[in-house]
Amino acid sequence: MKHLLTIFIVLLLWSTVGSKVYSQTCWDRQASFYFNYFVDTKTGNRLYYYNGTPLVVLPGDVIQPHMYLYAYTYYRNNGNQFPPKDSKWHFEISKDDGVTWKVLKTWEYDDLNNRTNPPWYTRSTYYGYFYDKITLPTNLAPGDYVVRGREEKSSGCGVSNAPNTYTYGKMTVKRPCVTPVISPQPSNISICQGDPLTMKIATKEEYGYIFFEWYRNGTLVTTTLAPTLSFPESSKENHEGTWYVNIIDVCGTKAQTNEFKVTIDIPTKITQEPQNRTVCQGNSHTISVSAEGTNLTYQWYKDGTAMPGATTPTINIPSASSDNEGVYQVIVNGTCGDPDTSETATIAVPIKPQFTTPLAGGTFCPGSKATLSAQTTGNILAYQWYKGDQPILGANQRTLTIDNISEHDNGFYWVYVVVPGSAETGCLADATSGRVYVGVYDAPTITEQPTSANVCEGSDITLTVNAEGADLQYQWFFKGAPIPQSNNYALELNNITPAQQGSYSVQVSSMCGFFTTSKVAEVNVYSLPVLTSQPADAIAEVGETVTLTVNNQGAQEVVWLRNGKEVAKGTEATLTLTDVKLSDAGFYQAVITNVCGSINSRLARVTVIDPNSLVPTIAVSSPTLDAGNVPFGYSNEITFDALVMNAGNVPITVNGLSFSGPNATDFVVTAPVANTLNKGESLTVKIKFTPSSVGASTATLNIQSTATDGESSVEISGSGVVQYTTDQTVEFGTADKNETRIKCFTINNTSSTNITIDDIQVSGTNASLFRVTTPLPVSIPAGTTKEVCAEFTPHEVGSYTASFAIKSSTGGNSSVGANGTCEIASSVTLDALNDGMSIYPNPVNGNVTINTGETIASTITIVDAQGIVVATLHPTQSVTAWDLTTSSGQTLPSGSYTIIIANLTGSYFMTLYIVR
Repeated sequence: MKHLLTIFIVLLLWSTVGSKVYSQTCWDRQASFYFNYFVDTKTGNRLYYYNGTPLVVLPGDVIQPHMYLYAYTYYRNNGNQFPPKDSKWHFEISKDDGVTWKVLKTWEYDDLNNRTNPPWYTRSTYYGYFYDKITLPTNLAPGDYVVRGREEKSSGCGVSNAPNTYTYGKMTVKRPCVTPVISPQPSNISICQGDPLTMKIATKEEYGYIFFEWYRNGTLVTTTLAPTLSFPESSKENHEGTWYVNIIDVCGTKAQTNEFKVTIDIPTKITQEPQNRTVCQGNSHTISVSAEGTNLTYQWYKDGTAMPGATTPTINIPSASSDNEGVYQVIVNGTCGDPDTSETATIAVPIKPQFTTPLAGGTFCPGSKATLSAQTTGNILAYQWYKGDQPILGANQRTLTIDNISEHDNGFYWVYVVVPGSAETGCLADATSGRVYVGVYDAPTITEQPTSANVCEGSDITLTVNAEGADLQYQWFFKGAPIPQSNNYALELNNITPAQQGSYSVQVSSMCGFFTTSKVAEVNVYSLPVLTSQPADAIAEVGETVTLTVNNQGAQEVVWLRNGKEVAKGTEATLTLTDVKLSDAGFYQAVITNVCGSINSRLARVTVIDPNSLVPTIAVSSPTLDAGNVPFGYSNEITFDALVMNAGNVPITVNGLSFSGPNATDFVVTAPVANTLNKGESLTVKIKFTPSSVGASTATLNIQSTATDGESSVEISGSGVVQYTTDQTVEFGTADKNETRIKCFTINNTSSTNITIDDIQVSGTNASLFRVTTPLPVSIPAGTTKEVCAEFTPHEVGSYTASFAIKSSTGGNSSVGANGTCEIASSVTLDALNDGMSIYPNPVNGNVTINTGETIASTITIVDAQGIVVATLHPTQSVTAWDLTTSSGQTLPSGSYTIIIANLTGSYFMTLYIVR
């Protein structure tokens, strides 16, 4: 009885503690609701509560519990009602042996009253057996469970007994065999040495115990049942490294984490302190500290003040000075531990003396005093002066004085300065000056004398002198007299005249009153040689003497030629041929030369006659004849005196003169036709030259005579010339019917003589439509140009051509083509207004502005009412101002003028009215 009471009390307390719903306070002893048995859904076996065998399942399996409900009292007291109303019946499980319960299934009155869900396999009037299939949660934790049935009623006494542990069933939930899931993967860990170290793996544990194998650097460290491994105090030696974890479930399946690194950072600590040092001035030095730790940072201090930018383990002093002296200290900070402060380090820098002013040397006059002084920093110093590499005895003061200096004192000087006793400190404090030269002035020396020269009058010459010395001064002299403002080493004589011929010298002076004078240079001034007389032709018999003389001025050299070959050379103006022979006959010429150039004499014919010879002999006065330049279209008659001569002892008859060769028809002999010549007589011939083309004309003059020896022909040449250039074609463009177009072309006199355009004639099929408007003749001075204008007036539609024949007896004849087109209401007529051109004001009596639109005209030609070009402008921009004057500066009178604007596209025409 006590036992049953104890069970009852325990069940009552368990129900009161474990259930989260209202618990009954009284029970109907004539009723009960409890678990009866399981039917194993996999085997079909029955497992009753009283035999103690558990149902073995997995999370998510389906179980089939069978329940017993007995409610006699309720049935009797409620009009034979079964099952009872206002009650709920729960199927519950507990993992902690009945301390706490979890409801897996609840049946209410409506569920049990329908007889089919859940199904009743035995049902009487007030009791019965039913079963149900319940799916276990998939996340149900593995382990051993007890199960029970329990009634819940909202009020009043229960219709059944309280749950009885005797009727509890058993159920074991096994963990399923699945690969452990790791999410996320473990991350790297970094901690300070000595701090706790905890490593945790993120994996699910709801399926039961899992084994965790912890590996460090490939070696198994330990195995845990939980996904966490902790060490209360970390150490670099035991814990730093590469870790990974093998996770093993109860079925033996494994999963391995990614590798992760554990870094144990050691505390910040200075391992080597900065050191005291004495650093010699100018030397380099590095102050350094060594420390251990992680993510170290540094800050150096000098004399207690933070040094900007000094944040590395070292401080570099590239060249020690007094600014670097002081007390240095560094604070090192890191990830772990407290900042570590170094000991102090004292840096001392002994100061060297310095030269505040460079040592100054110099050059001195002989016998004067020279003083060198060392200007340095420092108070207590020792000095030693040197000349070259040798110390000067007794020269131990700041100043070195050289009395009565001479050339023996020339040399390089320097001084050595030292702080006495500084060498013993390990830092020698000394300084050495630069080397300076001390010398004595010498008299200047001329190294290159001015040279004599032969120059041509009007040319430029420069006389120069090269000298060595100090502070050289120059003074040039002409014939012993100083030349004003000639104080340079070079004397320029520009556009020299004969008056400047003579002797030149220069005086070179230097310091201390020294001077020297150059040698004399003779300058001879020459003019171009001038012939005052020509050598004359000569006739001599064999054995006689022939003298040829060419009087001249300014000759430096005379070269005599016979038939173009040199026979004598020198300064003599006379050539003497003694005991002449027949072979000495020929044409002689003198070439007179000086620095200004050369000039040739005429060809002098020397005829040598054999007095014993009776052979008829003929000779000509020149091997070649020059007909000169003749304007094309015109003729010129040239007289050749004594051209043909009897060079023998018997008379000869000249029967005729004729021409042969490429241009024989260009030459005509006008006189004589035939003549008889006795011994020594000559014949003058006149020849008219009419060039058939522009350019050279050549022919051979053939002499027909009774002579059987000598020259019977001579070459003649001349040139047909046009002394000017002009356009090949004048393009008048397109004009309307009966419209007059004016166009001008330029004639450029390219010669050195004045020419005149005598006439311009219009020829061709359409000659009547073209007319030259410029009055003729037109004179064109040498090297200048003139504009000639013409007009084109078509009367019918079509294209028209003509030719302008230019006649000039002084410049030669030529022609210019002319083209023009006529169209009715032509759309291609160049319209000045449409192209943005204008003249303003118009009429005008002062200046006028000519606007050529968007282009710059090549020329602007102004033509008066008679067609005469009065002015030609050459603009450099699109707007041009004109003062109404001619090209020669004359003011134009009132009248109508045509403005012709020429550019790349053609000519534009506008009318200007001048009102005076």
